[in-house]
Amino acid sequence: MAYAYWKSEKINDHAVFDLFYRKNPFNGEFVIFAGLEECIKRAQGPDGGLSASKYAYIGGFDGTSNVLAGKLYGIPVKGTHAHSYVTSFNNLSDLHTKLLLSKQDGEVKDFLLAASNWRKKLVTIFNVVLSEVSDGEFSAFISFAIAFPDGFMALVDTYDVLKSGLLNFCAVALALHDFGYQSIENPPTVKQKVLCRHPFEESKRAFVIPSKVEDLLNLFWEDGRVCQSLPSLEEIRENVKISLDILRPDIKRTLNPTPFKVSL
Repeated sequence: MAYAYWKSEKINDHAVFDLFYRKNPFNGEFVIFAGLEECIKRAQGPDGGLSASKYAYIGGFDGTSNVLAGKLYGIPVKGTHAHSYVTSFNNLSDLHTKLLLSKQDGEVKDFLLAASNWRKKLVTIFNVVLSEVSDGEFSAFISFAIAFPDGFMALVDTYDVLKSGLLNFCAVALALHDFGYQSIENPPTVKQKVLCRHPFEESKRAFVIPSKVEDLLNLFWEDGRVCQSLPSLEEIRENVKISLDILRPDIKRTLNPTPFKVSL
């Protein structure tokens, strides 16, 4: 995030943070407030943030947003931005950098224009009024995408998730796709250890070793036309039969069936 601040030429801007509380922490008589990162401030002790980052990486996490931990321990530094990054942008005039190198043709193009065009197309899908969508949030997403085009992530709940955050995120993400940037994990292979996560409960996860890997998404429609032959009705019927035969009988029974668990 610090790099994104620097790249967007906001390093000389003044920032003000407010902290509200009813009682002093730990029954103290006074409080000293410092602008620490949200996760680090929850880690107790003088090196709590560093220890948490180090042991989380040892335990299986892929990286850390703690830049100092990355420097000291060689942990890959990655992550999203804070809500304060979003609120530091008020409108499109706050964008000092609007150009991005396209991986498609190697040319530097107007990324703001590409994202704005997508946002205009998406307003009808999201059923929102463009004038009610936050331009400051949109500017922040564009700025962060220009700084990290290969690893763009964004917080969509700074203002209104449905009326602003998701729309702005999708517009920027689709523009990145047009520029040739894609953040897609490589598919697992047979006998490769894979971490499966519960779609809604982060604490539920398990490692599995697949005996078979099958693509669940096949592309049939691209650039306004059919790009490969569609299966016949008989082929579709046979595929459904094969899929049902894979399921255990207790899952398919009509009375009190066993829930079919799906992990991501």
